[in-house]
Amino acid sequence: MTPRTAAPPQRVVLEGRYARLEPLHVRHAEDLFAAASVPDMAERFAYLPADPPPSVDGFRQWIASQSDLPDPILFAVVDRATGRAGGWQQLMRIVPEHGVIELGYIYWGPAIARTRIVTEGVYLTARHVFEDLGYRRFEWKCNDLNAPSRRAAVRFGFTFEGIFRQHMIVRGQNRDTAWFSMLDHEWPDLRAEYERWLASDNFDGSAAQKTSLRVQKPTADGSTYPSRTLSVTIDRDWRDVYAYASQPANLSAWASGLGSGVERSGDDWALHTPDGTPVRMQFAPDNAFGVLDHDVFAANGPIHVALRVMPNGAGAEVTFLLIQTPDLSDSEFERDAATVMADLRTLKTIMEGSTSP
Repeated sequence: MTPRTAAPPQRVVLEGRYARLEPLHVRHAEDLFAAASVPDMAERFAYLPADPPPSVDGFRQWIASQSDLPDPILFAVVDRATGRAGGWQQLMRIVPEHGVIELGYIYWGPAIARTRIVTEGVYLTARHVFEDLGYRRFEWKCNDLNAPSRRAAVRFGFTFEGIFRQHMIVRGQNRDTAWFSMLDHEWPDLRAEYERWLASDNFDGSAAQKTSLRVQKPTADGSTYPSRTLSVTIDRDWRDVYAYASQPANLSAWASGLGSGVERSGDDWALHTPDGTPVRMQFAPDNAFGVLDHDVFAANGPIHVALRVMPNGAGAEVTFLLIQTPDLSDSEFERDAATVMADLRTLKTIMEGSTSP
């Protein structure tokens, strides 16, 4: 079957339950200036091509300069509950004859970042691209050093395809570009999961999700991710080690890299991360096999942690499987490995100490 040519996107409004994507207009200037004028602006714009305009008038001029371009086409991301634009994103590198289009130049301000508003914004865009315009391939690209963008791409269901080394020079610096894509034949399954997650009954009264978006996929070639097994030997009966480590309330005493404390929250537990954000956790039930696996429901999707206590002679061996997912650079993976090993050594010190439990 010969692929058909896709239609060029137009400046249309895309309406959702929580979000509305509006073609960027000068009326959005005040909202977007406010969304960009934040204390951590330098960090938020570090991987974007340029800093935002320094004034509302500057935003108006920038928006006016973009309003008639066929590529890119910029959209304001509007919170329907407030009517305020909290950020922007654009359709770019539009190639209708090949059916390829990219979502890029994304800025989601603090009022909408990591909320259902931006997730629905991605959903509305993908649905429009595939179903209304007939594109075959929907792309997401970012600086390989931009870990938040890599995590977001994976969470939204884009497949990691690889790194284009020395791909660009941005702000005078080399950029290795991470490539992600979503394809038309993948969209029906992705759409179903997006719609399940976006349903109103998946959120509580404070708009917190009850279940995570489950669209993350394995590597593009169907293989596994790089991994490393980290372990420590403890001179203590393995059942004692398991009894102590299996109590979520003890987690903050030896796994300080996770956060400052763990508290019961209904049937689950709430972890207070280093930045103060509570994260929901579920632990494996008590068992006779030393399984300490647990799920961490982070903002970018669920993370399964494989942690085991095993007999090693009269003592114990504690193992942790660390996986390098596409959102982790090599340096971040090494940092996480060092943190895990430090936590395992702390557990060893506690269990072998004179005042051990």
